[in-house]
Amino acid sequence: MLVFLLTIPVVAPFFFIGDATNALRLSNGIAIGLLFVTGYALGRHAGAPLRIGILMVAVGLVMVAIAIALGG
Repeated sequence: MLVFLLTIPVVAPFFFIGDATNALRLSNGIAIGLLFVTGYALGRHAGAPLRIGILMVAVGLVMVAIAIALGG
């Protein structure tokens, strides 16, 4: 149920924005924001919340860059 609910903000731009490219970029931004929140929450338990949050964002940005390079 948690995974289903967390995909709603990522999919929502496709319902409200007519241009698929803009909707995809906004969706990527929301997903990267969720990665930061998740990394920060995980980092609170590990003792370095900001560092883990930024690391998760970096991984997300690399994944988005790879997807864009492959035509996405």
